Amino acid sequence: MKFEQVKRIRVFEEIVQQLKNYFAQGKLKPGDKLPSERELAEQFNCSRVSVRQALTFLEAQGLLVRKIGDGTYKVSDADFVTTQLVNILMPEEKDYDEPLEVRRLLEP
Repeated sequence: MKFEQVKRIRVFEEIVQQLKNYFAQGKLKPGDKLPSERELAEQFNCSRVSVRQALTFLEAQGLLVRKIGDGTYKVSDADFVTTQLVNILMPEEKDYDEPLEVRRLLEP
């Protein structure tokens, strides 16, 4: 018998994918504010920690900017240089478990 390997997906990875799909559909324009972490956690039916991890991951990819005390905003479509760099450094077949690993790649 031959079986496919079971793919383990974390909650924050599912949130990242859903938010990326939402952005791709054009439902959120550059500069628009996202709902709060609490509201997103309620909508996704998950913990705020998972939402925070997803937002950190998207921020590291250059898709979001977070302003302390103000909220999280989608960046302009012209600011995708970081996203392109991440895509080059992190091909889809490579699995990174934590957003911190993305930061370690980008910060040096």
